[in-house]
Amino acid sequence: MVVRYCGTGSVRSQTGMEEIHGFQVYVRGVEPSGLRNVMRVGINLPVRISHATVMPGDVAVSDPEGIAFILPQLCKQAGDRARSLT
Repeated sequence: MVVRYCGTGSVRSQTGMEEIHGFQVYVRGVEPSGLRNVMRVGINLPVRISHATVMPGDVAVSDPEGIAFILPQLCKQAGDRARSLT
């Protein structure tokens, strides 16, 4: 099982997240101050991350330079294409 967090903003506890074995995070930055006036509005809903709309079930593929989101029904085709390029 792979557990990840992907967000367009910042996270608060980089050190705490680094201590969680297997937990991967892709964010724009780290902001140690607490959050105020923030409310969760839903779970498993489409979200906007920068210029991408990410749907529940989309697969995130990333490296330190960027991130791409792949529709689940296109994962096999994308993987086959990537393998053919290497």
